This record gives sequence, structure tokens and C-alpha cells, in this order.
Amino acid sequence: MPEIVPYLSLLEFSDNARCLTTYRYPAACVPFQMPNDIHVSEVSNAELWFRKDEHLMDSHNQTFVVSEVAHWDTNKSFKKSTPVAIQETSLTEDWVRVDVTHVVKNWLDFYDSPVHAFSIVCKTCIKDEFRSPVTSTPDDNRPFLVIYTHIQQRRTMRHKRQRRSAICGGDVNECCKESLYVSFAEIGWGDWIIRPEGYNAYFCKGSCLSPSAITLSGSQHHTILHKMMYGKTSNDGGGRPELTPCCAATQFQPLQLVYMDSNKTVTTKLLSNMIVETCGCM
Repeated sequence: MPEIVPYLSLLEFSDNARCLTTYRYPAACVPFQMPNDIHVSEVSNAELWFRKDEHLMDSHNQTFVVSEVAHWDTNKSFKKSTPVAIQETSLTEDWVRVDVTHVVKNWLDFYDSPVHAFSIVCKTCIKDEFRSPVTSTPDDNRPFLVIYTHIQQRRTMRHKRQRRSAICGGDVNECCKESLYVSFAEIGWGDWIIRPEGYNAYFCKGSCLSPSAITLSGSQHHTILHKMMYGKTSNDGGGRPELTPCCAATQFQPLQLVYMDSNKTVTTKLLSNMIVETCGCM
């Protein structure tokens, strides 16, 4: 079975677009440029997040209608809207989350344009020509779209099942896998890595001197070298070759990071070879 790895993509909305539809209530146009590296089959769910603007003259509840706005034209305008969700919130609530999975999947499945938009209308807000129901400044208050995906990690098919690495501890003296927790704050990366705060990287340690260590070999090449070491003579008749095997990582797993890049944008990336999965005698 392929390994399922969760992935998080944060998309900030673009300012250089407008919705032409005239609304009777305070409204905001929230366009997004969709990524081209996510396939619709990988999407598990998607959420639109926006921070609502509070007005003292509004009623005790605020009702928001979120619609998909279609028909992007050359003038960067949207002309048609289709309701997606109706969200009722209290005045004390801050951020609003709306499930837009179906809409985002359609956008990715029918990739006619990289730019799409939502309109957010507040039906219970006081009408104000210059007021938007959505807060967009400063930058950390801007609406954003979150796309959760499942990426299948392809693994090389092997004819034989590999033996699991022994976990260090107790009476284990041979090559084994030992826990090693890495705190990003302690190594000076805590100011730009958002999550995780740390992770178990593991490391390999132990003896590779016993004949049974052959079974922990990382490849057929190392298996042959081990057989030469523990054989009676080497191929040139001069005794065993000068080989000193050591316990080292033979397979790794990736780690997903959510971090702030140089442009102050929240980014996610799956970094390969971050977590030791198996150890062997090399």
C-alpha cells in the first residue's frame, strides 16, 4: 500500500481583481490564484478563512453568504455568482471558516483559468458604500484558502521484505535505531519554522562485528563484503580485507514543514531524508 502523506497549501488572495455584481449589502470580492502542482484526486478538503469586520450598529448576529464567482474576463472582472454556504456568526466571533471543498475540486478539475474568486456578502450588516465586511489589512488579517491534500509517496518495489531495524534499548548491542528529538528552537530555526516545533529524527548506533550483522546489511554489495570479511580468506589469498563496517541509516522518511519564507508567506514543503527509517551495517 502506498504511504499517505498529508499536505497543507495556504493561498493568499489577490488584490488585482473585482466582482462586478452589484449587491444590496456590504460585500467583498476574494480572488485566488490556484496552484498548478495539485491534482484534484489528491484533495481531501478545502477551507476558506476570512476575518469579519465588526460594526457597532450591526445586529447581534452577522449572516454571511459565500458564493463562487465565475466568468473571469480579460478585464479581471467576475460577473456571475453561485451560493456556496450561508454562515451565521455572533458579533464576538473573529475568524470565519467555510468548507469549500466541492468548489475547489471543480476549479482544479476544470482548469480553464488559474484565477477564481469568492464573494462574501453580509446580509445583516449596516449598508455602507465604503465598508467591506471582510478585514484585509494588515497582511495577517487577509482572507486565505487552505487546501488539504494526500500525496502518495512512491516506493521502489522490492522482491524481499526487509528486516525491520532493531530499536535500541535493553540488551540490544547490534546495529539499532535510537531516538533523537530535534527542537527547531534549540538549533535556532524556531523563528521561521511554524510547525512542527520539533520531531524525532532518530540515529543509528551499535555493533556490526558479529556474523549476524550480515542480515542488517543495507545492500547486496555490503552483504558480499561482509561474507568476505567473515570468510576464511579473501579473493587474493592474503587474508581478510581491511574493512570496518559501521551502523548507518539505510532508509529515510520525509518530514512536512510549515514555515514562513523570505516574502513573509506561509509555505509548506515535504523535505525528503529527514527521519531515519531503517539502519544497517555499511
